[in-house]
Amino acid sequence: MHAGGKTWTLHLEKVVKVSRDENLRMIAQSIAFLLEQGKRVIYDAEHFFDGYRAEPEYALRCIRAAAEAGAETVTLCDTNGSSLPSQIAAAVTEAVAAVGEDVRLGIHCHNDAECGSPTP
Repeated sequence: MHAGGKTWTLHLEKVVKVSRDENLRMIAQSIAFLLEQGKRVIYDAEHFFDGYRAEPEYALRCIRAAAEAGAETVTLCDTNGSSLPSQIAAAVTEAVAAVGEDVRLGIHCHNDAECGSPTP
Protein backbone atom coordinates (compact mmCIF):
# COMPACT_ATOMS: atom_id res chain seq x y z
CA MET A 1 0.00 0.00 0.00
CA HIS A 2 1.32 3.44 -0.88
CA ALA A 3 1.25 6.24 1.66
CA GLY A 4 2.45 9.71 0.75
CA GLY A 5 3.39 12.76 2.70
CA LYS A 6 4.91 16.17 2.35
CA THR A 7 8.63 16.72 2.80
CA TRP A 8 8.84 20.27 1.47
CA THR A 9 8.19 22.88 4.13
CA LEU A 10 6.75 25.22 1.49
CA HIS A 11 3.79 22.84 1.18
CA LEU A 12 3.38 22.64 4.94
CA GLU A 13 3.16 26.43 5.14
CA LYS A 14 1.14 27.16 1.98
CA VAL A 15 -0.93 24.05 1.21
CA VAL A 16 -1.59 21.76 4.18
CA LYS A 17 -1.02 24.48 6.76
CA VAL A 18 0.30 22.25 9.52
CA SER A 19 3.37 22.57 11.71
CA ARG A 20 6.48 20.55 11.03
CA ASP A 21 5.90 18.43 14.10
CA GLU A 22 2.28 17.77 13.12
CA ASN A 23 3.44 16.71 9.66
CA LEU A 24 5.86 14.21 11.20
CA ARG A 25 3.04 12.86 13.39
CA MET A 26 0.76 12.54 10.34
CA ILE A 27 3.43 10.57 8.47
CA ALA A 28 3.84 8.15 11.38
CA GLN A 29 0.09 7.85 12.01
CA SER A 30 -0.69 7.13 8.35
CA ILE A 31 1.88 4.36 8.22
CA ALA A 32 0.74 2.93 11.57
CA PHE A 33 -2.87 2.84 10.33
CA LEU A 34 -1.92 0.90 7.20
CA LEU A 35 0.25 -1.53 9.15
CA GLU A 36 -2.65 -2.16 11.55
CA GLN A 37 -4.71 -3.14 8.48
CA GLY A 38 -2.09 -5.74 7.61
CA LYS A 39 -0.68 -3.76 4.68
CA ARG A 40 2.93 -3.55 3.54
CA VAL A 41 3.79 0.14 3.24
CA ILE A 42 5.68 2.01 0.55
CA TYR A 43 6.05 5.62 1.62
CA ASP A 44 6.24 8.26 -1.14
CA ALA A 45 8.21 11.25 0.11
CA GLU A 46 6.47 13.83 -2.06
CA HIS A 47 8.67 16.66 -3.34
CA PHE A 48 11.62 15.15 -1.45
CA PHE A 49 14.31 16.73 -3.60
CA ASP A 50 12.68 20.19 -3.51
CA GLY A 51 12.37 19.83 0.25
CA TYR A 52 15.94 18.62 0.56
CA ARG A 53 17.26 21.64 -1.33
CA ALA A 54 15.20 23.99 0.85
CA GLU A 55 15.83 22.34 4.25
CA PRO A 56 17.82 19.11 4.08
CA GLU A 57 17.57 18.33 7.79
CA TYR A 58 13.78 18.46 7.78
CA ALA A 59 13.40 16.43 4.59
CA LEU A 60 15.59 13.75 6.17
CA ARG A 61 13.50 13.87 9.37
CA CYS A 62 10.41 13.13 7.27
CA ILE A 63 11.86 10.00 5.67
CA ARG A 64 13.33 8.90 8.99
CA ALA A 65 9.85 9.24 10.55
CA ALA A 66 8.43 7.02 7.81
CA ALA A 67 11.15 4.43 8.28
CA GLU A 68 10.80 4.43 12.07
CA ALA A 69 7.02 4.06 11.74
CA GLY A 70 7.49 0.85 9.78
CA ALA A 71 7.48 1.69 6.07
CA GLU A 72 9.38 -1.09 4.35
CA THR A 73 10.25 1.12 1.36
CA VAL A 74 10.75 4.87 1.24
CA THR A 75 10.52 6.40 -2.23
CA LEU A 76 12.21 9.73 -2.85
CA CYS A 77 10.16 11.74 -5.33
CA ASP A 78 11.49 14.38 -7.73
CA THR A 79 7.92 15.47 -8.26
CA ASN A 80 8.74 18.65 -10.20
CA GLY A 81 11.50 17.02 -12.26
CA SER A 82 13.81 19.92 -11.51
CA SER A 83 16.72 18.11 -9.86
CA LEU A 84 20.06 17.72 -11.59
CA PRO A 85 21.96 14.42 -11.35
CA SER A 86 24.51 15.84 -8.90
CA GLN A 87 21.68 17.06 -6.63
CA ILE A 88 20.02 13.65 -6.79
CA ALA A 89 23.29 11.90 -5.90
CA ALA A 90 23.98 14.11 -2.89
CA ALA A 91 20.45 13.81 -1.51
CA VAL A 92 20.27 10.04 -2.03
CA THR A 93 23.59 9.57 -0.21
CA GLU A 94 22.17 11.40 2.82
CA ALA A 95 18.83 9.58 2.57
CA VAL A 96 20.51 6.16 2.66
CA ALA A 97 22.23 7.13 5.90
CA ALA A 98 19.00 8.57 7.34
CA VAL A 99 16.76 5.51 6.87
CA GLY A 100 19.31 2.82 7.68
CA GLU A 101 19.87 -0.59 6.19
CA ASP A 102 16.55 -2.18 7.15
CA VAL A 103 14.48 0.05 4.87
CA ARG A 104 14.57 -0.12 1.09
CA LEU A 105 15.05 3.17 -0.66
CA GLY A 106 13.43 3.88 -4.01
CA ILE A 107 13.46 6.89 -6.29
CA HIS A 108 10.86 8.40 -8.61
CA CYS A 109 12.22 10.97 -11.05
CA HIS A 110 10.90 13.03 -13.90
CA ASN A 111 13.12 14.15 -16.78
CA ASP A 112 11.87 17.74 -17.09
CA ALA A 113 15.46 19.03 -17.13
CA GLU A 114 16.32 16.57 -19.97
CA CYS A 115 19.26 15.14 -18.01
CA GLY A 116 18.13 11.52 -18.12
CA SER A 117 19.68 9.12 -20.57
CA PRO A 118 17.44 7.72 -23.31
CA THR A 119 16.36 4.10 -23.18
CA PRO A 120 18.13 2.05 -25.88
